[in-house]
Amino acid sequence: MADTPDIVFERFATATLDGMWLHHPDWASTLGLHEHDARLPDRSAEGLAALSAWAGERAAELAEIDTAQLSAQNRVDAAILAGQLALTRFHIDDLREHEWNPAEANPGTALYT
Repeated sequence: MADTPDIVFERFATATLDGMWLHHPDWASTLGLHEHDARLPDRSAEGLAALSAWAGERAAELAEIDTAQLSAQNRVDAAILAGQLALTRFHIDDLREHEWNPAEANPGTALYT
């Protein structure tokens, strides 16, 4: 039996969120997912480039999913996920706040939410 479009999307979304927590362990901690508490986000040039590339790959994979076939809830989730992946790339590649805003280097929010 073939997987339904909703099952395919839900697996993709779960894998994407798991990847997001690897790149943003501080976000995971804020949400109560404490398996990443021992790590801080990699804000080095290499780490940000890897995050941007990962977000681009995930966005391309998401674009291949026919969201018209998804349930209403999953269509909304797909739109939110697409927006977050695009926002991630925008922050790194276009806004480049890590180059001009010293507050971006502050790990305090990961320690004291």
